Amino acid sequence: MRALGEPAKRGGPLHRQPARLFVGNELGPVAVGIARRALDDMREEAARTAGGIARSARGDRPAFHKTFGQSDAKVEAAAALYRQTVSLCWERFLEGRVDEPLIDVSMARNTYAVDLCVEAVQDLFRYGGGRVLALDNPMQRHLRNLIAAGQHLFLTEENFELSGKALLADPDLSVGRP
Repeated sequence: MRALGEPAKRGGPLHRQPARLFVGNELGPVAVGIARRALDDMREEAARTAGGIARSARGDRPAFHKTFGQSDAKVEAAAALYRQTVSLCWERFLEGRVDEPLIDVSMARNTYAVDLCVEAVQDLFRYGGGRVLALDNPMQRHLRNLIAAGQHLFLTEENFELSGKALLADPDLSVGRP
């Protein structure tokens, strides 16, 4: 295994990226995958009929519809953001134009993608009832895993500070710019 900062000896260009860029770009897709699974699990839960003291099934409630739609939009936005970020970084890496400001912007975007996924699942969690608190319930596992992802060493609030500084100095780092 190579030491942090040591160039890769094999594996192609993907493994020659700076460590912060390589690892940072892996966190968004994991979070999106977990959040998508949570959406699928909550969709199944919403299909169940009301029982006990519930007056209506959550799948029949407009407030749940709104939250489910917002959660889906957050997850899709996170996916689009990390894909666009990875694409920009890969393109610049192959051109030999990867520098700390680009990595700083990338890290902030990946941090935000994970944040969006955490928010989406937290919002859905409210509609799971007491059942989602059980350790064998997938919703509590999804939320716990996303919170853990958000605690990753590479996902800090400082990423936003560094990104803001980089973007003020170089507008070409903004999304949609070449």
